[in-house]
Amino acid sequence: MSQKPQYICDGCEKPIGEKPHLSLVLNPSQACGVALPPGTNKNKGGWVVSQLQHGESFKHFHNGKCIALWADAWIKRAVEKAKKA
Repeated sequence: MSQKPQYICDGCEKPIGEKPHLSLVLNPSQACGVALPPGTNKNKGGWVVSQLQHGESFKHFHNGKCIALWADAWIKRAVEKAKKA
């Protein structure tokens, strides 16, 4: 008996099931992240990219609405982290 992966939406956190969905492969080593403008943190230099945490390479979403939920939360966390730095 083979097992099928059970994907959970990274936006709404509900199961995706047997439906077509968005699947992203994000590679932090390629500077994939939230671009923060100068002055967002104590580093008054140029733009800074707040990268994904290690291990956050694959993301799955039902649709555009769900990816927006995730992206908005990711941007908010990146800005808050930069303000604390």
